[in-house]
Amino acid sequence: MATAVPDTTGPEVFRRHPADPDDDVPIAGTAAVVTGTILRAARRAQDLGLADAARALGTTAAGLAGIEGGVKPPSPRDLTRLLDLYELPRADLHWPALTSLLDRSYGETAVDDGPGWYERLAWCEAEAERTTVYSATTLPHPVHTTAYSRLWWQAQVVRDAPPPEAVEARRRRPDDDRPMTLYLDESVLWRHTATTRAAIAAQFTHLSSLPWVEIRIVPLGLRAFPAGILTALSLGSCRYLCAEETGAAAAYSTGRAAAQRDTILTTLEAEARTPLLSASLLRGAVTSYTP
Repeated sequence: MATAVPDTTGPEVFRRHPADPDDDVPIAGTAAVVTGTILRAARRAQDLGLADAARALGTTAAGLAGIEGGVKPPSPRDLTRLLDLYELPRADLHWPALTSLLDRSYGETAVDDGPGWYERLAWCEAEAERTTVYSATTLPHPVHTTAYSRLWWQAQVVRDAPPPEAVEARRRRPDDDRPMTLYLDESVLWRHTATTRAAIAAQFTHLSSLPWVEIRIVPLGLRAFPAGILTALSLGSCRYLCAEETGAAAAYSTGRAAAQRDTILTTLEAEARTPLLSASLLRGAVTSYTP
């Protein structure tokens, strides 16, 4: 039985390692956790302290911390004021999308498929102290090169593609030292066409150069998750948020739902190639693509 460690500074959200779906622990609603995480990322991007933001909102620091931690969702009025205070880009999209997310999502899962979902997922990623990713068909967006991102979005048929500035903002800087473990399906190494070989070789070279990424190649035939990207975000204070990303939406989970997804990553930890062998496979792919 895994031990549940309460978040003593925020909501009753728990991180389980190893995950155990039978743990009977209270959780906050996932939609409130997602919204609070986004608002915290936006406040910190403005270099605004919690007390200063609370004062501008006309509430206490504890009250704002409760919103950011997902203890309670913000009221529509407070959400409007916070988005204005933090000067979020495209706030006219995010207010109705977040309001809808809070209105129609309950419990441990929440699906964000409204305009701006990509930016909102990026803000959640920005708050993660550690990220664990499994991808079966592509590379996660934070490690994309500009050329690889362009190829990826050209291949997508989606209703609400993010603007170029949002794609660029989601890309993590090489000096961003928050650790990421990337479980990458081996088939991704060989997905190319004659016209994409150079861009993919450059992408893999870039990936190999990122000091904060530990790459673990998942052997062919061991696919553990459907097409898409599964990301586990460790948010600090024992909080844990999972996101399943397609080209058109992000589905979030906490509590037992997140624990069930975490078992996928636990399995991959035992079955994936070692970091040393994975690095060798990646170098081999780069060599094969280089004229």
